[in-house]
Amino acid sequence: MIINQKLSRVLLTIFTFSCSTCACSTQNSIVVEEYVRPSWMAEKVQADEERISGHQACINTKGWDIIIDWEGGMDVSNLNDSEMERLSNDLHSCFDELGYTRDDSFPDEADLRLSYQRQLETRECLIANGIKVETVPPSEDVWVDEALKFWAAVQAGESPPVESGDSWSAYDDVINQGLYSEELVRICPQG
Repeated sequence: MIINQKLSRVLLTIFTFSCSTCACSTQNSIVVEEYVRPSWMAEKVQADEERISGHQACINTKGWDIIIDWEGGMDVSNLNDSEMERLSNDLHSCFDELGYTRDDSFPDEADLRLSYQRQLETRECLIANGIKVETVPPSEDVWVDEALKFWAAVQAGESPPVESGDSWSAYDDVINQGLYSEELVRICPQG
């Protein structure tokens, strides 16, 4: 019994010494920050859901049997030109009835800088949720300059340069890995 107590003290002393000389103690341990999802993400998901459900209800009241999917798209492959024109008019009518203002303006530099920051936050969200994201984003200035070129061409009615536009997206790696899904977009939406 005395030998076991002495052995325990020796082992405890060795453990304490070895921990004080390496990263074993809590003072030297690495602390991983817990990911905190930006509040705009929940707001975006809620706004998107409300917009889509509002549009769905509105087109249903106009006699359409078309499902608006989670991205706001719909299958119109079976509609003829006359039906497409009617659907387009009904969608615009719904847009107005639901109180959404149609903004035909194009994003300016401030809008694009905010969009870039939100892309970075979406990237952080994807990584925090276990998605392997390898693509390194371009600098903010490069991304914004390319996006400005893209929107200038669109505004002028020209084909945007191939190298311009929103050339980088936080979702590039997700799409390339075949992981793009409604569930992931609800967790990590793009702003």
